[in-house]
Amino acid sequence: MLTSASCEDRVYRIDSVAAAGFDEIEHRCRAHMSRILVLDIGLIPDAAALQNLRRRLSAATDLLIGWDSPPVTLDMALVAQTCGCIEWTLSPAQLAHALDAVIAGELWFPRAVLQSLYLSLRHPEAPAAPLACAADHITDGLTTRETEVLALMRHGMTNKEIAERLEISVNTVKKHVAHAFQKRGLHTRRQVLD
Repeated sequence: MLTSASCEDRVYRIDSVAAAGFDEIEHRCRAHMSRILVLDIGLIPDAAALQNLRRRLSAATDLLIGWDSPPVTLDMALVAQTCGCIEWTLSPAQLAHALDAVIAGELWFPRAVLQSLYLSLRHPEAPAAPLACAADHITDGLTTRETEVLALMRHGMTNKEIAERLEISVNTVKKHVAHAFQKRGLHTRRQVLD
């Protein structure tokens, strides 16, 4: 629960609360007049439960989802109930920036969430693309497109299906696969699936 974090000239009061359920969370938010409620993703049973909590909270309380690292896949119906997502490892300055944005009426989503949402809107019939952690791009050296291609490959899609989903040629998919395999030291599709 977040009612007001301190960073430079801004002051926020952060309350960490262990609650028995959403009823208790609702009660505490109302009692403290919380401006922002940050819920750990592991505490949210499903999108319907979050939607029910959203209806019961004051209209002045915005919701954020918090996590240690982005989940491999994310229920976009869950995300739709919130104003954004944050990682618990954010620095105080980053957290203050995220909070400032939400208080100003903006949304705050990591790039991986936005990419997954965009892909699901472009291709609603395809399986949801896994979220790629920003740290993955730094540590493994793959480009965003190479990461997308490997993720879709893990879902059992062929090069042709990947090309159709990403609206690129099959030859381009093959090039991304070759580069990703080279960077990861892989030789076969089976190694990607293991």
